[in-house]
Amino acid sequence: MKCEKCGKELPINSKKNGVQYYYCRNCKMSCSDKPHEPKPLNFDAYVARQLVKNCIYKTNEFTHSKWTKNQIARLLGYRYQDIKNWLKLKNLPTISKKKFENYLENRENGYDILCVLGYRTADNPSENLKKIVYRKAREKKDTSHIPKERDVFFHINEPEYLRLVNMTITNRKEAIFVLGALLGCRTREILGAKYTDIDYENKTIYFQRAISFEKESVLILEEKSIFTPNKKYPLTERMLIVIEWLKTNSEQNRQKLGSEFNTKYSDFLCIKENGEPASFALNKDTKDIRDKLKITSEFAHTWKSKIDNLENVEMRKFQFKWLRYSVKLMMKNAGVSQKDIDIIFGRKYIDSKTKLEIMRKAYDLLDKYIEEKSSQVKNK
Repeated sequence: MKCEKCGKELPINSKKNGVQYYYCRNCKMSCSDKPHEPKPLNFDAYVARQLVKNCIYKTNEFTHSKWTKNQIARLLGYRYQDIKNWLKLKNLPTISKKKFENYLENRENGYDILCVLGYRTADNPSENLKKIVYRKAREKKDTSHIPKERDVFFHINEPEYLRLVNMTITNRKEAIFVLGALLGCRTREILGAKYTDIDYENKTIYFQRAISFEKESVLILEEKSIFTPNKKYPLTERMLIVIEWLKTNSEQNRQKLGSEFNTKYSDFLCIKENGEPASFALNKDTKDIRDKLKITSEFAHTWKSKIDNLENVEMRKFQFKWLRYSVKLMMKNAGVSQKDIDIIFGRKYIDSKTKLEIMRKAYDLLDKYIEEKSSQVKNK
């Protein structure tokens, strides 16, 4: 036996499992007299490549459609990742057409594959091939009469809103709700706000951190990420009065409780009387606020159970996060244009300086509207 590379006669090496091996001292390569046969895996890798070539890169003539790698994986009975890995393999052994067809004829789904590749003919694709290639068209239901979940915004009505912003503040929770009703900020924004975020000269507050509550600790994220807010709000006189009340109350509680007061979070607006951070009870425990202001607004929240796949309806009562959309409605009533409201509360990119000017005008209009409506209620 001669070496395929250098052509020299090969000396006999060892014999293993009935196969005689040879070793070329010149090329330093080992070979045998056993003909190379590709493994079944190499056959399937070859099949996968042929299917990609005939079904993805162009419209398949048998199914009259373009395929995806996921459909090829389903046809061959492998994972999507296996198909991706096979397409990356290099130096696959060459398989003769006869061996290729013999392998597919004895393989599951083999006749379907042969038809797809054009080696066999059939009048129509099999039912199994139809399930893989053709998607069943879903029946479209007429849902135009049903309001979409995103269109049903939770909010309180105008009389309830006016009672809230004009409420006599007696505790820190009430002050936070009044401030939220004036700002229309998100819950995570108000929870992470500090007094050091307030620019008293320019009358602005900058929300720049997120706060989350774990079982026994509080996690504060100050670095910029998708979870941390990055928004600046203007402050009106009404807002500054509430912030001053919170600051004074916090100092009084610190002097009153002494060592029992937690000074670690004393710079935060949203803390309890003992200095501990306020939790997400702003969106859960609101019965005291509702009872005091006689807030009866509630909305039906529809959700589908993952267990029995049945629709459930739950009546949602007033929460802090309702205030954001309530402020939008009040601004609209006050005469703020829908375009400006979308700029203030939406995700539309605009120059920060221009946006702050638009926000300041809108909040000034809202303040005037509150004053006018509140005086009308008093005069009645």
